[in-house]
Amino acid sequence: HLAIKLNFFDSVVIANGLYGCATWNIDKSLMAKLDSWKFRHLKKILRYKWSDYCSYLDIIERINSYGIKIETMETIIRKRRLMYLGHVLRMPDYRLPKIMLHAEVEAGRRLQGRPELSYRACIKDDLDHFGIQVTASNQFHLLESMVNNMAFWKYKVLNGAAEFLDNWKLGEMYASYERHKEVFMLTWEGVDAPSEALLEDSWKTKRGV
Repeated sequence: HLAIKLNFFDSVVIANGLYGCATWNIDKSLMAKLDSWKFRHLKKILRYKWSDYCSYLDIIERINSYGIKIETMETIIRKRRLMYLGHVLRMPDYRLPKIMLHAEVEAGRRLQGRPELSYRACIKDDLDHFGIQVTASNQFHLLESMVNNMAFWKYKVLNGAAEFLDNWKLGEMYASYERHKEVFMLTWEGVDAPSEALLEDSWKTKRGV
C-alpha cells in the first residue's frame, strides 16, 4: 500500500499545494522550506520514526525502488516557471501576461533597502540553474525565438530539470558524506587518522550501499 499512498500524495497533495506555482516569485530559502515539509511527510508515509536518521537522498532512493519518480519542490517550481514562461512568450503582444512580463514602472519611488525579489529575477535564476544560456541584455526577446518551437523548449526545460536534480543529488551525497566524516572522527579511537577508504566504506555501510 505504500506505492498507492506515495502516488496519492504526489498527485493530490503536492499537485494542489503547488497550484499556481508557475507565477510564484520565491527564493531558494523558501523552496528549501517547502522541500523540508515534503520530505518530512514522505518520511511519515514510509513509516520512519522521528528518531531514525534518514537523508533526503535516502528517501528518494527508496521511493524510486517502488518505480515512482520523485522530484524536489525546487525542481518542480523552477520547471513549471520556465514552462509557463514559454507559454507567455508565445502569446500575442497585446495579451496582458506578456505586457506585464516586459513592463517597467516609470513613476514612483521604492523604499530604502534591498528591492523585493521580482518574477523576472526568478526566471533568470531558473534559466541559469537549468543551463539555458541566453545573453543578459534583451534576454526575454531572445528567448522568444527558442520558445516558439514548443517541442524544443520542452526538451530544453526537461533536460535542464534532470541535470539540476542530478546535481542536487550529488550535493546531497557530498553533504551526507561530510556529516558522517565529522561524526566518525569524533568517535575514532585509533592513533592515526582514518583513511579516506575507511571513511567511505563506513559511510556506504551506514547508507546500506
